[in-house]
Amino acid sequence: ALALDRTFDTIIIAYHSLNLLGSETRIKECLRQLKTVIKANGNLLLQLFIPDDKIMTLGPKKLFQFQIFNEPTGGKVIKEIRRGYQDEQLLLEERYRVRPQQPEAVNEDLSHTLQLAAFSANKWQALLHDCGFNIRQQFSGYDLAPFLSGRDTCLLIEANPA
Repeated sequence: ALALDRTFDTIIIAYHSLNLLGSETRIKECLRQLKTVIKANGNLLLQLFIPDDKIMTLGPKKLFQFQIFNEPTGGKVIKEIRRGYQDEQLLLEERYRVRPQQPEAVNEDLSHTLQLAAFSANKWQALLHDCGFNIRQQFSGYDLAPFLSGRDTCLLIEANPA
């Protein structure tokens, strides 16, 4: 819940942060609260993750990718990412395998899992409209390229009606 006693000309929600709320209910509640602290004719700038067709058709399957990074001390870090999609949620698991390759060093395996709201662009537009926002401009990223379906990010500039 917001505990702010002032209003703002602009609010920025970057790096797919709104997606982290995970559910339509939580996102709508957040947007409704934001509406109360944005000045009339203020702006809400959003960067949203939009799943592409490849992600949306995964079903129970997972996409897997990995990278290997060399450590300055001679070891390696292996980063593994598994992505799945179910019920408008992106299931994201990141695993890190640290392999120091030094006699007294111990291998480490670290991981975390996230569930992100992964709605289509049309659904995001409807959610914003339902919460009283009007989309003024929409781009595929910070380069301000026109938004095209199939891109995995969308930058929206919302106008809060007076």
